[in-house]
Amino acid sequence: MKIFTQSLEIIEILHTVFNNIEQNINGEYMREIKGNRDGENGRNETYDIGNRKNVPREQVVKEVKEGSHKGYHIYTRDGEEYVRDNPDSSTKDNVNR
Repeated sequence: MKIFTQSLEIIEILHTVFNNIEQNINGEYMREIKGNRDGENGRNETYDIGNRKNVPREQVVKEVKEGSHKGYHIYTRDGEEYVRDNPDSSTKDNVNR
């Protein structure tokens, strides 16, 4: 039973990896991230990424942690994780503009 469970976990990981590769090839992850400010006090609960609209914050955080979005990092505030672009001299590429 343990081998079966481990096999299922490996299959799930591989599925995620191949899905991410496919989305990278299609250009879905190589786009700018824009926060929608749709949560309490203007917090971002969803983000737009290229043609992907209203992507839940948890999903975008996961993708950034996996390295799918170069130029972005995770910021934690009050125990909640949010996506931010890496610092540079430009404000026009910020997640919240």
